[in-house]
Amino acid sequence: MINIEILCGIPASGKSHYANEQSKNNIKSYVKVYDIDNIFQRSNTKTIDNVIKYIRKDFGYNFKSYILDGLFTCENDYVELVKGFKDCNIVFHYWIPDIDLCLYNDKYRREQSSMHTINNIKIDKPDIKKLKLINHNTVTIIHTVMRKSDYQMFKDKYKLRDTLTSQSWCLGGVGRSYTGEEWDVNAEPQLVSFAEFDDLLEKLCPDIKFMQYKKIYNECVRINTKDGGDYYSSVEDGYYECNNKKLFDMLNEYGLVDIS
Repeated sequence: MINIEILCGIPASGKSHYANEQSKNNIKSYVKVYDIDNIFQRSNTKTIDNVIKYIRKDFGYNFKSYILDGLFTCENDYVELVKGFKDCNIVFHYWIPDIDLCLYNDKYRREQSSMHTINNIKIDKPDIKKLKLINHNTVTIIHTVMRKSDYQMFKDKYKLRDTLTSQSWCLGGVGRSYTGEEWDVNAEPQLVSFAEFDDLLEKLCPDIKFMQYKKIYNECVRINTKDGGDYYSSVEDGYYECNNKKLFDMLNEYGLVDIS
């Protein structure tokens, strides 16, 4: 039976983090995550019924779990969802409201804050007894809001991912025609510097000392490779890559990073 997971909590509770972790850690289990805001943006009629129809279209792809990440607020929303997925196992994930922590977590999360919503919205706790009368395969899991890690705050503030990469350069390879004719693809010179890394450090800590920079670079940066082929050619590209978790830890150790 298909599993439907419905995430309920005020903004910055940790709903999207939960959804992303489930998707990342269960690749082989076929977990599909839906950003409900995006579904509403595609629809002229913003209703729960449209959400249900949109998701049910994907039932043929044999995902094991479908995670609904959105701002569901009231018992009426929950009842409509349970009715729309009566043939599924349903799990409501409810985050106990913590306004102070959510306001902290919301910092740098998006270009536009959710401060007023966090301070004023009310999220009903799912009435599991009532919902089980509609679909007995319905349960609720209660979560507490966790404080965003300093590293996540660092990534959010400076709009970073877990790695920072440079432009790539061709390491060479071979091209082939339809008839099997081959030609060499020439290698390009390695980039002399990791400009994206230098620009980031200039932004983060313009007064960094040379020896600090050198140690950080040696610990955090490596040269990696990837497939750089085009339609006809099989080539490999090289590029610089920085581990941003190591970068944050070292900058933090030197007192060079500000996440306030």
